[in-house]
Amino acid sequence: MILILFKSTLISKTTFTFFCLFTLLFLSCNQDKKKTIDKEKPKYKTTDSSVLFFKNLRQSYYDKTEHKAGKIDQYRITERVQNEQKPLVNLCILHNWLQDEAYILLEPNSFLEEEQGLSVTWLDEISQESGSYYYTQGNRDDQFRFATEIYQSILKDHQLKITVNREKHDFLKNAEEREAFRKTMLDFYRLVNVIR
Repeated sequence: MILILFKSTLISKTTFTFFCLFTLLFLSCNQDKKKTIDKEKPKYKTTDSSVLFFKNLRQSYYDKTEHKAGKIDQYRITERVQNEQKPLVNLCILHNWLQDEAYILLEPNSFLEEEQGLSVTWLDEISQESGSYYYTQGNRDDQFRFATEIYQSILKDHQLKITVNREKHDFLKNAEEREAFRKTMLDFYRLVNVIR
């Protein structure tokens, strides 16, 4: 009788411990997805551990192009949408392994090739707040800022529109486009230790 009671108590403790660990793990997952990124403080420095994490766990989700002469590897997420019939901006992670740095590169499709810059408006359909993001051909800091603004709008589930030839078009409207953008930015932030 005592042995049965002991076993039952042991199972209960084990079950309870497992339940607690599972709950903690569940609650800690994807906390980085909601982290606000300071767009005014771009970071580009990689570390051995961040590069190792990317190469071991995330690189397989990307198409990789090596530029040995420039000491730069390019990564484009394989699930990106490639469509020239509507305005679309894909992302490329540039890993400058000689300098231990990584950058985010905006890659507008041919639908946007006539535009001198990018003008995106956002709308929060719940609060009815709205605003705009602008990008003109700029340096790595400008690309970091613009991509971060779009990333944070995606996290807030904003409705996005982009202006092309003075007309507004839906931008990153479907889940596939948004997820490709979001995942690439999240991987980039981890690579440069903005998110750990």
